[in-house]
Amino acid sequence: MDLKAYECLVRSESAARKYLLGFCWKNQQRFCPECKSRSFIKLNDGRRRCKQCGYTYHDFSGRWINLSRLSPDQWLRIVKLFELEVSARMIAKQTGIAYNTAHRAVTILRMAILAHSEDAKALLSGEIELDESYFGGKRKGKRGRGAAGKVPVFGILSRGSQVFVQVVPDCKAETLLGLTVRKVRRGSIVYTDKYKAYDSLMFCGFRHLAVDHGKYFSSGKVYINGLEGFWSFAKELLIKHHGVSRKFFPLYLKEMEFRYNHRQHRLFDKLCQFLCDFVPDVE
Repeated sequence: MDLKAYECLVRSESAARKYLLGFCWKNQQRFCPECKSRSFIKLNDGRRRCKQCGYTYHDFSGRWINLSRLSPDQWLRIVKLFELEVSARMIAKQTGIAYNTAHRAVTILRMAILAHSEDAKALLSGEIELDESYFGGKRKGKRGRGAAGKVPVFGILSRGSQVFVQVVPDCKAETLLGLTVRKVRRGSIVYTDKYKAYDSLMFCGFRHLAVDHGKYFSSGKVYINGLEGFWSFAKELLIKHHGVSRKFFPLYLKEMEFRYNHRQHRLFDKLCQFLCDFVPDVE
């Protein structure tokens, strides 16, 4: 989206609201968020009351955008700054809202990204790279496997397609192989380094090829440079936040995954779409 089009969207609350509603209701067809009935009574305050279940709702009820009292034009400004990788503190400063409000808004965006990533059930296939990395830590010390105080993250990358990353409790074979079996189609070619946890991949239905990093970084098509590139990408972006708590780190990690998988696309519309999705039920 060019600057002129964006400025038209945020020139007024009504223009911003109209834009966001385009992501909420297909063909302007409203329905009850509770029972999906299209039969309703329109109330004087603009809300609707479902004739079937009696639930009273408005245009943003049940959606991520409704988890904050920000106006539509404020939301669009925050989405744009988030797209540009601006921190919550700078978003607060540039939009004139409180820091806690800005932090809550970007957390809602990250939760919406996480919810969308969990909906993606398609298995990765083709040529696959597997690797682990370690994030965080309050002080310098041993790097890589065995590093103290760091969060282990497992990554799966389909060459020319998508990356999937997840915080894991450990990097034992059972943990890494279990995730691989759930996320990668059997019969795929899987590339790793020589870490012993990957030795059993051939018994899980994969063709396994490993590169010995003690001797070289690649051997023909046998390399994990794609995932190593993602680790560098993610850590560089995380530096801008000057420290992320363990509680929120999985949200930041999924944000990095989303940004990497959509690095060739404009994120503004995609983020607005996620923001206007319904919040999934938590059982």
